[in-house]
Amino acid sequence: WNGRYLCAGLAGGRLQVWNEEAWLILDRSVDTRPCYVCVHDDVLVAAAGDSVMCWDVKNLEDLPLCKIQASCRVHCLAPAFEDSIILGLADGSVELRQLRRLSLSARRAAAHGAPVSAAAVDATGPGRLVTGDDAGRVKCWEMNEKMPGEDWTLRWTRSDHKGRIVAIQRGGGGSVLTAALDGRIIAWDAETGEFVFNIPNHKVWLGSMCLSEEQDLLVT
Repeated sequence: WNGRYLCAGLAGGRLQVWNEEAWLILDRSVDTRPCYVCVHDDVLVAAAGDSVMCWDVKNLEDLPLCKIQASCRVHCLAPAFEDSIILGLADGSVELRQLRRLSLSARRAAAHGAPVSAAAVDATGPGRLVTGDDAGRVKCWEMNEKMPGEDWTLRWTRSDHKGRIVAIQRGGGGSVLTAALDGRIIAWDAETGEFVFNIPNHKVWLGSMCLSEEQDLLVT
């Protein structure tokens, strides 16, 4: 975050934060299951099992701003629109929650037929969200980002991946990138969902993906 902190969620359900001098400044057990973290608008959010909590990044020594219990196990966590985050749940539902209070602002029940394993905002259009699941399906949704509610429109869906979706990110040229356990990264046209190109042949487990701000360097 801001070049000052490194935040990590660990497999054993722990949240750890290091400062720029490599000092461990936060070491917190959230749950016994894998921990997911994200930083959005100066708020650190962590989720493990069905527990979700958040901190003010500038005051990590303080108690969490808020802690809630989700309706079921959280399988992914990502920044959403202004002052909100995305939760992907084990029952296939997707939730948008407000930062700091973690209050529910929108929910799409049964958005997927499998646990939702990745999600990201698609900045090519207002109110667009892309989600992926354990079965390799990718879906693009559109909603009113100011008042999303439950009125979500499904723009397109694809099932070319043969393994769990592990990462989703906006690409260059109006594309969306998805990475999955089948060892492939696929670029889709964000508007239509049409296949653009494929990066195959990751021989070892593909677990993450990051595209530079200039969109000229992709790291997996």
